[in-house]
Amino acid sequence: MGATLTGTKAAQLKLIGKMLAQTPSTHGVLTGKPGFRSDGFVLGQRMIGDGVKNYKWDAEPGPKAALGLSRGTLDGWKQNVAAPLVHSTYASFGICFGLAACLPSYIEIKRRHNPELPKLVSETASINYSGDSGSGKTSIGEAVAGLYGEPVLHDWDFSKPSFEESAAARNNLVLVIDDTETYLEESPSLKVQLRTVNEKIPAGRSKARSQVVAGQSYANLTWCTFGMSSSPKSIGELAEEFKWKRTKGELVRYIDISVPKPEEGGIFDEVPGPAHTHSVASSKLVGKLKANVASYYGTAMPAFITMLLQEDMSAEVVKLTEKFVGKVHAKKGWDERLARKFGIAYAAGKLAVKADILPWPEDWVFKAVVRCYRRALAGMAKHADVLNSKLHALKIASTDSAQFPAAKSGAKPIVCTSQTLGVSAIYKGQPVIAVREEGLKVIAGSSAAAKELAKLLGTQRILVGGQGHVRTTQLPVAIKVAGIKVLKPRFYVLDAVKLAAYGADSKAA
Repeated sequence: MGATLTGTKAAQLKLIGKMLAQTPSTHGVLTGKPGFRSDGFVLGQRMIGDGVKNYKWDAEPGPKAALGLSRGTLDGWKQNVAAPLVHSTYASFGICFGLAACLPSYIEIKRRHNPELPKLVSETASINYSGDSGSGKTSIGEAVAGLYGEPVLHDWDFSKPSFEESAAARNNLVLVIDDTETYLEESPSLKVQLRTVNEKIPAGRSKARSQVVAGQSYANLTWCTFGMSSSPKSIGELAEEFKWKRTKGELVRYIDISVPKPEEGGIFDEVPGPAHTHSVASSKLVGKLKANVASYYGTAMPAFITMLLQEDMSAEVVKLTEKFVGKVHAKKGWDERLARKFGIAYAAGKLAVKADILPWPEDWVFKAVVRCYRRALAGMAKHADVLNSKLHALKIASTDSAQFPAAKSGAKPIVCTSQTLGVSAIYKGQPVIAVREEGLKVIAGSSAAAKELAKLLGTQRILVGGQGHVRTTQLPVAIKVAGIKVLKPRFYVLDAVKLAAYGADSKAA
């Protein structure tokens, strides 16, 4: 270290190559970056697979040193940490998200030998859990950090270069950041720190580092890392306070998931028993989760990585991700980008349940992931760009006869399948697109988003009729839902001509 080489760059590289070739096999390759190395995985101090047997972990004091440490057994973790999470869709999604962080790189390695495999996601992202103190949101971050080693959280007091180093030090993992409440500094501001997370995590590489610091040249850094944080206020609320107008791209790179209030159960939203008992029961479960995460950690991720190395699971990962995107009816573009980031969590969760790493029922993973996906969409519901994209998705869907079959008064009932969003019809002498309430939720992604989309349809004068706040209208047609015939069902009735014309000029778009 610190030696000065002479001669041309080519000569220097040749000399270094000779030195490495002559290095005894008992020596290892020093690394401070976790992640896949062909047929192995560096998980801090824990090396998984034959491909990394000669690697040595550069365990600096701090969060790096915690990576790869373990306490307790996998069975103990399953029983005391994972099993109780069947009462929390929010924490369950967090665990799936934590396991999924390695999947994009896993697929990229497999694509070297199978070019037909599609890229899993176009970019990574960060998740923020927002909610009141006592809701348990910080405990999710601790549980996710505990997948990889001692559950240490990253603080908000960072510079951009140091954050890049932290992102690289959690390559193929989740960089879990503490609650924003803990950041009390005025410079840099919280706005700057939030924007750094929003920008740096999906960027995947540092800015060019040509400078020499303390006599040592620093190499440019790369990473494929996901992020996770928590805050009392949502990212959207904080952005409004900071006068930060987030683009659609920024929305899908830093995704907010609002957690219920403590009196409603907080993160433990599936606690059994009467509603008035949920607050106390949830508080006890949050306390147990925090204590158990400190006693059982660092065993789940090694088991998951071992499974991925033992068998080529790439085709199954892609299949499960695509399945989730299809099940939530995500459209091409922005909508699909968002859904895929939840889809890889779904894929990881399903694989982990199948491998008996997660002791959950078969259907629990989808329930947990889709609920958080819909909460994310609900948080974006008022964003103008998001609403506009949903209206365009509705416009495109209205031209599909499978999603909107033609209905006539007095004709046989239209049989509604999972694909049927509504019907096309004639109402008061004009062509209309009649959208079922469930159909509008499918397009919008959540109940809250559907309400905002209905408001936009009204503002654009595309929505026809509707009574009061209901905004729906009875039509003299018949449909059959789940084998039951419904006469004069209620629809959001849209002017077909105005819907088709929406976005034709730049002002509407």
